[in-house]
Amino acid sequence: MDKVWSFSSDDEGKIAALSKDLELSGIIASLLINRGINNLEEAKLFFNPVEDHFHDPFLLEDMDKAVEIILSHIKRNSHLLIYGDYDVDGTTATSILYLALLELGARVTYYIPRRDEGYGLSSKGIESARQVGIELIITCDCGITSHEEIALAKSFGMEVIVTDHHEVTNTLPTADAVVNPKRPSSSYPFNYLSGAGVALKVVQALRKQVAPENWYAREYYDLAALGTAADIVPMIGENRVIVSLGLPEIYNRNRVGLRALLESSNFSKDKITLMDVVFNLAPRINAVGRMGEAREAVELFTTNDPERGKQLAKKFDQMNKKRRSVDLKTFMEAEQQMLERYDPDQPCGVVLYADDWHQGVIGIVASRLTEKFYRPTVMISLNGEIGKGSGRSIPEFNLHSVLKECSDLLIGFGGHEQAGGMTIKRSNLQDFVDKFDDVVSSRLTPDLMTKKIKVEAILNFNEIDKKLLKIIDRLEPYGPENDRPVFVSKGTFPTGNATIVGENHLKVKFEQKNRTIDAIGFNMAEYLTNVLNPPDEGIDIAYALEENVWKGNKYIQIILKDLK
Repeated sequence: MDKVWSFSSDDEGKIAALSKDLELSGIIASLLINRGINNLEEAKLFFNPVEDHFHDPFLLEDMDKAVEIILSHIKRNSHLLIYGDYDVDGTTATSILYLALLELGARVTYYIPRRDEGYGLSSKGIESARQVGIELIITCDCGITSHEEIALAKSFGMEVIVTDHHEVTNTLPTADAVVNPKRPSSSYPFNYLSGAGVALKVVQALRKQVAPENWYAREYYDLAALGTAADIVPMIGENRVIVSLGLPEIYNRNRVGLRALLESSNFSKDKITLMDVVFNLAPRINAVGRMGEAREAVELFTTNDPERGKQLAKKFDQMNKKRRSVDLKTFMEAEQQMLERYDPDQPCGVVLYADDWHQGVIGIVASRLTEKFYRPTVMISLNGEIGKGSGRSIPEFNLHSVLKECSDLLIGFGGHEQAGGMTIKRSNLQDFVDKFDDVVSSRLTPDLMTKKIKVEAILNFNEIDKKLLKIIDRLEPYGPENDRPVFVSKGTFPTGNATIVGENHLKVKFEQKNRTIDAIGFNMAEYLTNVLNPPDEGIDIAYALEENVWKGNKYIQIILKDLK
């Protein structure tokens, strides 16, 4: 699929003023302006995220109620249950609250459902809580759409506190407190927290009440950063503070389980980045929830036994290898179904389904299909008369609103603008397929269906140096709303031998005005012919920059995004 290069509109006056104010080059000034940084004070806040940038947790609606209820139950020695989701965000959020409540002297346990129970609170989980005498349930990363389950818990005499960050559908559940920055009436200054971020805010609020000298709760930054990074939430505001402060704590390996996980993944770099979490740690943690018992992820995060940590980390690694095999098989089957049933050139909403697909991988496969065919895609795993689905969307297309419009055909649903989960009766499947396609097709435009590369600046190779690279590194952590900068250089010429390395990666050198820079294009093997036969005027390349280390030597490397 051809990509459109979208160039940032430069305000030369603003760039010149900021460049002079910060004593930086115009290129670097434009990078900052693209991120909403227009003066020295804003630059200081962006480049130096510190604890003082945390918002008061009591600004979150119902936080005062939640704290009062939790502390009263601890005082009465009630039996408390942390009820979490099975992904990285949910298990880290559960671990944060579990450890913090233990520290406060609570009699607390946790429950992580299996994937076949479905997302969020389940009647099975509520019944298990009743049988062991639970008096207070605190949800993590779920609960905002669990109206019936919360009503069931209340009928058993339990109190319920919801801590969540997913979209609110119509009305709030009848919980005793609902802590969610996305509540329609919320005045909290930042509404993009992850589930782990919300859990951290709850702990900060508890600390403000009982131990205000350490209300930041910095001993949980590593888990909060792990959950926030893995959930792909906007990397701005409070999320940037959490991840910036938490990544070094992960790297320091002070937590037994995270140390074992890093060792099992052969991590050996001199720092850890958000991308290391997304592509290295998170898949291993998610694999155990996809293929086995996600409860073990909480055990990994909370254990103080180094040997148990190593055992679990090894198991996670094995599970991840198994997950990859199932993932590949499912992707091939789903892609074939997609090509048989849909025209990739026409606007459409894709719904794929089968009886034998593993529920643990359909979200990953939906994401890959969405990226490849650039259409909102839902995959459904059927089991008897019930199907469990997972959907992914393209940028700027709200999947959650589509599922909401189709809700009359669903047992339940939830999620974000870009990702969602659902449960459906088999008897409603074809009606859902038709309605989903109709709604999506009516909203898709040619512009939305076009992959875009946001270009921040046009560079000549002679402008690429270590100073620029240092500033680029300081823009981290990268993520949604703060992407790694992409540049364009025009009229470059391939030099040396272009080759294919690994499974499908293009390795080449580009030259421009007597400066040569190494480049690699991941999954760009199809461009080899273009590189071997360049036009007389050369090739325009879109790329990111990084410092690569090979056998102890550091050098600047281009990460290709596209070429024309």
